[in-house]
Amino acid sequence: MSQWWSTVSIICRITQLSGVVGSTTTEPFDTDKMALEFVNQFPQQAFTVGQELVFSFMEKKVLTVAVRELEGCIGRRVGLATL
Repeated sequence: MSQWWSTVSIICRITQLSGVVGSTTTEPFDTDKMALEFVNQFPQQAFTVGQELVFSFMEKKVLTVAVRELEGCIGRRVGLATL
């Protein structure tokens, strides 16, 4: 029995959306929590280099995300044969 798997790495530029009330902050972001929230908000999204989107983080922070680089691979695991 075989299984398909994939892994993707996305490098983005993230900035605060200007002109939105409450969007400016000087506090640092927890990037691990940010990455998890990004995956949760866009679970089935296909991305392309240059794509821009709006991302809400920590209920009040409205950010713009620009995809800079994509890297990925798709493979297939093959099960061991039994005699």
